[in-house]
Amino acid sequence: MSLIARGDDTYVDQALTTLQAHPDEKALRALVLCLLYDDPDLVPDAVAVLGALLETKVEFDESTQEYDQHNAIEDLRECIRSSDHAVNKIAAIETLADLEPADPTLIDHEQLVGTIEPALDDPDEDVRQAAEDVVTRLE
Repeated sequence: MSLIARGDDTYVDQALTTLQAHPDEKALRALVLCLLYDDPDLVPDAVAVLGALLETKVEFDESTQEYDQHNAIEDLRECIRSSDHAVNKIAAIETLADLEPADPTLIDHEQLVGTIEPALDDPDEDVRQAAEDVVTRLE
């Protein structure tokens, strides 16, 4: 995972693709760094891996920084609220909308709609459309 954290472009795509197929919570630090960097080449894949982890893990055993599923959900919400890139916001919206977490109490319907509704007023038309599609589907 240090390749992702370092941003070694030669291996990042391969690492994220592998993680999507085989989610590994040891990658949490690198995934969170991807979100913080707000890089549109990395965030959509990092978001997909976070979603896969949330669907397969009730709790993160390997986390050394007390990062848990609630932190992951909050990071996805923050991506929707503050990313500078429409592709990142859309990835977070779609990941949250499709999420079937291993812990069903992690996010409820009202929270999900409440998280996505502000994106209906996003300046980017594609983000607004993605949010509208999801809100319509959830109602």
